[in-house]
Formats: sequence, structure tokens, C-alpha cells
Amino acid sequence: MTWVGKTVWKDLNVTYENSYVDNPSDVSERIRVLQDALVPHLIKLLRNHFIDGFILPNGTKINKTITECILSMDNGEIKLCPKINLYHISVSGRDRQRVRPACELFSRHMAKVICHLLLEEKEASNFFELVNDLFDIFNSRVPCNEMFPTASAFGMNNPAQENITRAFYTCEKMIVGKKTALLPFQKGFLMTIRSLLGCNSDLQKLYGMKYILTSRLNQDCLENLSSQTRALGRAYDHPLTVEFKNRLRLLIMSKNISDISFNSSAVELEVDSIDFITSSVFSGLTPDIRSFNNDRK
Repeated sequence: MTWVGKTVWKDLNVTYENSYVDNPSDVSERIRVLQDALVPHLIKLLRNHFIDGFILPNGTKINKTITECILSMDNGEIKLCPKINLYHISVSGRDRQRVRPACELFSRHMAKVICHLLLEEKEASNFFELVNDLFDIFNSRVPCNEMFPTASAFGMNNPAQENITRAFYTCEKMIVGKKTALLPFQKGFLMTIRSLLGCNSDLQKLYGMKYILTSRLNQDCLENLSSQTRALGRAYDHPLTVEFKNRLRLLIMSKNISDISFNSSAVELEVDSIDFITSSVFSGLTPDIRSFNNDRK
């Protein structure tokens, strides 16, 4: 499997309906193609269009009004959904690029609250739960998750996981605003689902592999590096080659970006961002200067 952009799609004749190319070294094998902005980023786009509103294939209209109704009803001292507030449906600018608020909105918990407080919004509740389960499937980090079986590695809980992924093919018939053609996030979901199903089948037949840890199919490491290097430049968030090398050197020599002193950042970092991977690689290579000074004394 590989990540490609739209230009490469066109060159390789790859579409959301045909998400693979033949292996030039062995025509009996296929190279499965993933969109370069995998599911965590597709969830953000889905949330953005949910704010503006869209229509499901069965004619059900879904927009932020549902969340507004929930918030107006859930305003007591003890809240059913304490993590959800107006921020989740009023994000703008750079905040629309954050993944966590989108995941908190399309959660199983939120689906249950909708089902409990808005009985007439059963279809919306089912859709929220479907999005939550799909995200779990594409973000699996352990082979077996006993608490949430759908979050187990793909292939460990079949056919339930396949049924969920195939159920989201309905996004092809969703109507977003006044658009008549499929939007990039719809094509991205369709391509990613088809590639995962095909890759799982290929790996089972060719190598007898039992499961896929789908969290390793995304490019979060690259996204994290890009975010940190841009943030070091304050307002200068599009560095050229030499400047990028200087910033990368700073990141390698520090434990994380918080060790580097600067007044403001041009790009907001996620609160739960992990240490840059090279910090662990080089952590044992830097001598302890304090012990060296003590020996000299």
C-alpha cells in the first residue's frame, strides 16, 4: 500500500472506483493506493460538512442543528455529554484542522445521547455510531481490543468489521449542500475502504497474515514533523530548504518542541502530540555534561 496525491492518481489512472495499480515487477500482485490524507483527516472534512449540512441516501437531513438541540436540552448540573460544547460545531480557521474535536463529536457516546434525547433522529444516531466504528477500525493499535471489538486490528473481528466498512459505501450517495458531484472526502473514504479490504484479502492469500494494524497506515509522523517545523518559524510558516534543515536540526537536538524557546507559533500544535521520533533515537547519544563537570571538580 502507498500514499499518493491527486496528480499521481491521474498519472496512474487510479480512481476511487479503481484503487490499485498492477505491480510492474509482478503483474499477479497489486499495489493498493491510499489517499494522502487518511481517515483522521477525512473525519475532519466530514465534520466540516456536517456543520454546513448534508443529506443521507435515505433523505435524512443532518447538520449542526442536531448538536444544538442536544446542548440546549443537556444543560443541567449533570450532563449526558460533558465533552461536547458549542466549540465543536463552531470551529473555524485553523481549528477546523484539529482531529480530536471531530472524533469527540462523531462518537458512540454522542450517538447514544441523540438516541436518548431525540427519538425522531434515529437515522442520525445510527450515522454517528457508524462514523465512530469506522474511525475505530481505521485507527486500530492493538491486535485485540476486548472493550471495543471494532477497534481491534482489522481482520480480528470479521465479518463485523467488513460489514461496517462496506456500510459506509453509502457516503457515495450523500448530498452535500448543493453539490452534484462527489467531494474529495467522499472519494477519499471510498478509496480507503476499497484499498483496506483489498489489501487484507491480498495479505491473507499471499502471506497468511491474520490482521492489519490500521493505525500504521496513516502518515501522522510526517504530519507531526511538518507541524513542528512550521511552528518554529512564528509567522514564517513556509520555510525554504535551508531554513527547514536548520529547524530540523533544532528538533533533533531537543527532546520536543517545548524545549525550544520562541514567543509565538504560526501553527497551533495538537495538545496530545507525541515527542518527535528522532528524540528517542538520539536520546542516548548526547553525553551528560553535568557528570563531566563533576568529574573535573
